Amino acid sequence: MSASSRRPIRWSARQRLERLVDPGSEAGTFDPTGALWVGTAEVEGRAISLLVSDVQVDRGALGAQAAAAATAEVRRARSVGRPVVWLVDSDGARTSEGLPAVERCAELLAALAEARGECLRLAVSHGLAGGVAAYGLALCDLSVGIAERSFTFVAGPAVVQSAIGERTPLDALGGTPVHLAAGTLTEAVPADPEALTWVRTVLGFVRRAEPIPATERSFELPEPHRPYPSARVRRAIVDEDTFLPLYRGFGSSVTVGLARVMGWPLLLIQSEPTHLGGAIDVEAARKVARVLDLAIGLDLPILTLCDTPGFLPGRAQERAGVLVEGARLIHAYATARGRVPTASVILRRAVGAGAVLAFGSTVRLALPGAELMQMGASAMAAAYQRSGTPSAPPATVITPEHLRARIATWLEAEKAIAPS
Repeated sequence: MSASSRRPIRWSARQRLERLVDPGSEAGTFDPTGALWVGTAEVEGRAISLLVSDVQVDRGALGAQAAAAATAEVRRARSVGRPVVWLVDSDGARTSEGLPAVERCAELLAALAEARGECLRLAVSHGLAGGVAAYGLALCDLSVGIAERSFTFVAGPAVVQSAIGERTPLDALGGTPVHLAAGTLTEAVPADPEALTWVRTVLGFVRRAEPIPATERSFELPEPHRPYPSARVRRAIVDEDTFLPLYRGFGSSVTVGLARVMGWPLLLIQSEPTHLGGAIDVEAARKVARVLDLAIGLDLPILTLCDTPGFLPGRAQERAGVLVEGARLIHAYATARGRVPTASVILRRAVGAGAVLAFGSTVRLALPGAELMQMGASAMAAAYQRSGTPSAPPATVITPEHLRARIATWLEAEKAIAPS
């Protein structure tokens, strides 16, 4: 079998549109050039605003009229809290139109930025995402790319070589591995069908599913400082086969994703002790701050499972901006706490500023023996301070076998999920 015959089938803009939305629900039109479809549609009964690029028309380049129509649609979506989905396959602004296209594209990016925390913004990189399309992708709350076919960049290889003399292959410059590691892409999938299924799955986390019986589930944790996989705790809390991981390509000391507990959807943020012992590094802080915005856009409760020795110290982290990213994380939790229901559970420890994972919430729980410390005992001794005894966390103590039911009770009481 030849390489070309193994290549995934590439759908047209119209095919992507029709395969994403509910049949007959779309209402919109292509711009005069045919490079961008703009309008509204429904996905499993939920209204969305939709932008669909057509790479077959001038490589999907956005002219002034297309960008202006897209900007207006994003602003309408923001005003009513309607999700925005952009199916991207575009070189960026249409160079033949000059400054007017650039100005209108800048307004589109501003509209996407202003919608942060006001409505959910999703993007699919079906192929090209250059210039304004690349920045639009990065501005969205979540984005998915097609493995070996999605390329995202500020400027392509020819421009890079001309500008700075650097010769870089397309995949090394902007392939999916690059942007999964950078956090530009949330996920990569094999082809168009999986990408559109992923979008539908994310949009599905706005309603309660069929409730799951409140059976008791338990788990055991090793002694402090010994790693364990976060899935051990997660499986005892969330409904089976409902966890959708997000941003797996970076910030591995914290696992984040969408999940359900007894049918109720939520955003889950969880320390990952198998990586850096669960310490929060620059990447992890950036990842968590980003998904907190997502919870606001989806109107989802946030559950944080905390087991961390704090922020990762050291010269490399300081130079990378751990204080700046840590401050952004603290700000993001404070913002989310005022917008959606939040709960946290201290599993074993919450140390120093890492306690933001526990105290960024209004409902605070702790497992028996969980510790809240100003800093680790060894660090205190090294600083010639009295180590003292770790204080009990100012939180409700709950046993593992009752944790799942307690979280479900919290979700039920909040009634924060939009009705079916």
